[in-house]
Amino acid sequence: MARDTCPEIRAAALRASAKLGHPGSKEWILAALRDPDSNVRVQSINTCAALGLREAQGALIELLDDPELWVSLRAEQALEAFQFGVDDTAGSRSVA
Repeated sequence: MARDTCPEIRAAALRASAKLGHPGSKEWILAALRDPDSNVRVQSINTCAALGLREAQGALIELLDDPELWVSLRAEQALEAFQFGVDDTAGSRSVA
């Protein structure tokens, strides 16, 4: 599924991985952070955050400069969750 040519299938596989929480899918979840499709990148960010994949932090920092607004916003939210816990009510903080 991770290599499927259809971005909707790749995104669905990421959503399923987030729900299942299986650590065996970690490598392709991290690789999906660099997917050419922005929806897949967003879903990969969501999955990394849901599974607590802190090794994604470097790629998430790079995604702060993604040309797609939703990708960069979700990357910022995921980094804040990693840095400050799950509570996003404290407002925006710099991760640099």
